[in-house]
Amino acid sequence: KKRRAGRKAVGKRGAEEAEAEAEAEGALLPFFPGSKRYSLDREGLDDADQSRQDSKAGVSGRTAGTRTTETRTTETRTTETRTTETLPAALSCPTQLLPLLKSKYKDRLYYQQTIPGRSGSSVDLEEVGDVPRALKGALKQAGIERLYEHQVEAWKRRDRDFIVTTSTSSGKSLCYLLPTLMMLAEEEEGVAIVMYPTKALANDQLAKVRAMVGHVLGSSSLVGILDGDVSQEDRDALCSDKPRLLLTNPDFLSMALPYHESRYRWLFENLSVVVLDEAHVYSGAFGAHVAMVVRRLKRLAKRRGGGLRFYLSSATLSNAAEFARTLVGEDVLVIDTDTSPSSERTMVVWLPGLMARSAHRRKSPVYESAVLLAECMQKGLPTIVFAKTRKLAELVYSYGVEILTASSKDEGTRGLATSLAVYRAGFSPRERRDIEERLVRGDLKGVVATNVLELGIDIGGLDCSVHLGWQGSRSSLWQQAGRTGRRGRKSLAFFVPFQGVLDDFFVRNPAQLFDPAGIEPTVLSLSNAHIVGSHLRAAAYERPLVPDVELEPFGGAAEAAADRLIREGDLSRLPTKGNAHALAYTGSELNPAGFQLRSIDADVVTIIERGSSNVLEQIERFKAPFVVYPGASYSKRGKSYLIEDVDWNGAGIAHAVPANLAYYTTVVDCTAIKTKTTLPSLEAQPTPAEVVYTPAPTAAPT
Repeated sequence: KKRRAGRKAVGKRGAEEAEAEAEAEGALLPFFPGSKRYSLDREGLDDADQSRQDSKAGVSGRTAGTRTTETRTTETRTTETRTTETLPAALSCPTQLLPLLKSKYKDRLYYQQTIPGRSGSSVDLEEVGDVPRALKGALKQAGIERLYEHQVEAWKRRDRDFIVTTSTSSGKSLCYLLPTLMMLAEEEEGVAIVMYPTKALANDQLAKVRAMVGHVLGSSSLVGILDGDVSQEDRDALCSDKPRLLLTNPDFLSMALPYHESRYRWLFENLSVVVLDEAHVYSGAFGAHVAMVVRRLKRLAKRRGGGLRFYLSSATLSNAAEFARTLVGEDVLVIDTDTSPSSERTMVVWLPGLMARSAHRRKSPVYESAVLLAECMQKGLPTIVFAKTRKLAELVYSYGVEILTASSKDEGTRGLATSLAVYRAGFSPRERRDIEERLVRGDLKGVVATNVLELGIDIGGLDCSVHLGWQGSRSSLWQQAGRTGRRGRKSLAFFVPFQGVLDDFFVRNPAQLFDPAGIEPTVLSLSNAHIVGSHLRAAAYERPLVPDVELEPFGGAAEAAADRLIREGDLSRLPTKGNAHALAYTGSELNPAGFQLRSIDADVVTIIERGSSNVLEQIERFKAPFVVYPGASYSKRGKSYLIEDVDWNGAGIAHAVPANLAYYTTVVDCTAIKTKTTLPSLEAQPTPAEVVYTPAPTAAPT
């Protein structure tokens, strides 16, 4: 069969991730049944151009050759990859990079918009009333002499439930830490929980929180952390120490609630304050799970006769009051006036170049993102690239390493490839901690990440961000862009679109993409009967439910879910002391709270390197068929593997062997349509013409 000679293609992730890689073009090569194999060549030449170059070079197929620059000479068969220029010294300001890029890459910088900075407004710490001396001392020890006005507002409203919804790097953590520390100082046995959406964020905040608690309460050991990375031995030691401020996540809290009368009695019997940091993450199905966990927690606290105070922090929300009420089941005060300073940020739409001899088809945005990453790093600008999937992150990282390695002979850029890392889900705790520490120390000058680094973890002083494709919401885009430009420096953010519908819309309407006032409402609903039912089973296991009183907080789907659980035998009406109609758990599971909050499937497939016990990654079973299958390529931190076999029916083990692959694979998604019934003739509908977006360079607002 004749081999197609297209140069670049990007693989497909699982079914739910297909949109992000809709730009796939080029070399389809027959490989294993049920998979597609894509070349790792970069420039994206069309078939005719590539065939002509192959014939000129006197070579058939694809063989390795010497690297060339933009001048396309072919003394031997070459892999044409654009190499990047470097400057001998770092740029003093990120915006100085734009004219250099504009002169070098014609018609790529399609749109540019500058978001002006603001000076901010603060109050001297000594002028803030009612702040105890020990708390002031803790702040001054941390180098904080003034508080932003929204921080002062949160302090004054500490006797109410509130949500602070301001921009990234606006000091939201102090808004909840100050009143929480005040409670711990006033209540001798009071306990607080700070709930972070990720383990990385909790570990990032641990040292700062311990320092403040140590200054206020006299001992940093009063702070503990509990999550899935903590060993059983360390959990037992923590329960013996009984810390008064616990950092955790919703997943661990959900599994700990059934032990409120035993192992974690010390935690729940004196609980006074619950903090939900980065609350905007709690949307969709995951948010519904977290809302149910909060209701289970409130139910147990109410039984002990105490109320809970809720403090929430979030990125900018357009429906903060409604969202917070749904999340915690209480009316919440909204503090949304951002008085922190911000630096100037320049937002750029960067269009990949057109393929040779094509008026419409563009080169790979994945490789273009790697080029931008390398350009920024070589100019001394620390940069982060955000990709929506693990595979895309690995690809950008691999391309970036290749580009930086090719230019390592240049003075001033030697070793840059080793200062680039990829950060994504699936890494071991040790691997994550190592990358996080290198970021904080400044050892890394570039990082390629999924949205796991979108949250408030300290990743040092970054100057530029590259956003590969539409990130799902403008709120997410602004949250990611906010990871740069700290410490008063200007910053750059590049949006590199795919050839998808939403990406094209925002390329046509870039002002809407970069409008800070256009943040979408955060959707959170409690109407999913499956989610509600799972938590009702857990709640009844923790303590029998009183239907007339305790079902209502779980939402409108709770009653129907309870009836279904009764029919299935998971709940039964058993008289209890004080109530003749209580619902008790009578199911077969030993702990019905052991379900996953972030996934519909608790089963995983483990990828193991053959011949060793090295676990490469664990993937949810429902996603695994799109990632692991015989003949599939797999990549981790730039190292490629070949999947040899998968045990679907047994332990769920996939064996991989190291392989120096010049391609990567994606599954073939086949749809079979069979006519079952012929309907009466219908009036023919016109077929919409294919719409191809071709920007007009002369009309581009630059």
